[in-house]
Amino acid sequence: HIVDDNCILNGKVAIITGGSGGIGMAIAKSFCESGCKTIICGTNDEKLKNCIKQFPSNACVQTMMFDISKFENIKEKVDEATKIFGKVDILVNCAGVHTDHVDFFTITPQEYDRIMNINIKGPYFLCQEFGRYMKEKKINGHMLLVSSSRGSEPAWSPYGISKWTLNGLIKGLAQMLLPYGVIVNGISPGSTATELIG
Repeated sequence: HIVDDNCILNGKVAIITGGSGGIGMAIAKSFCESGCKTIICGTNDEKLKNCIKQFPSNACVQTMMFDISKFENIKEKVDEATKIFGKVDILVNCAGVHTDHVDFFTITPQEYDRIMNINIKGPYFLCQEFGRYMKEKKINGHMLLVSSSRGSEPAWSPYGISKWTLNGLIKGLAQMLLPYGVIVNGISPGSTATELIG
């Protein structure tokens, strides 16, 4: 039967990492309009407080501090998230960073690692933990990883390389998690008017 768009996600719970950014917030608003309870995650407490004010009711939205580059805390944070609304059906990873005024000849190993840790290593272990959770709880879940149009262009910057890698991970996870009823997708936006690009 036909399901109204305003209640297509009734009964579902989503978590959005990088949810206080432009794309993450747009997804969170769309989810709430479709009946989905949503956990918005970020690394800046002030930004998270401002996010929650943009929703008419906080019954459908909660916030949580979550830095996916702190790999040792990911399991603990996943456990914390599943207790907020009792479960998680949908994971959206919007967390991502890039380097301003990037120059191949001046990129340092530290900056390279910073980009890779947030853009690929964090999502890898985040999906591992949520994949394990969904498999064990027999949740027919969904994962959406936000990549970039840069992931299909020639790459030499850490950001571009991380998005190439993320695209491969999306396809691999889609293949590997499908037998457990978990659907994995990616989206690759082009330039979007968010704070990330000023």
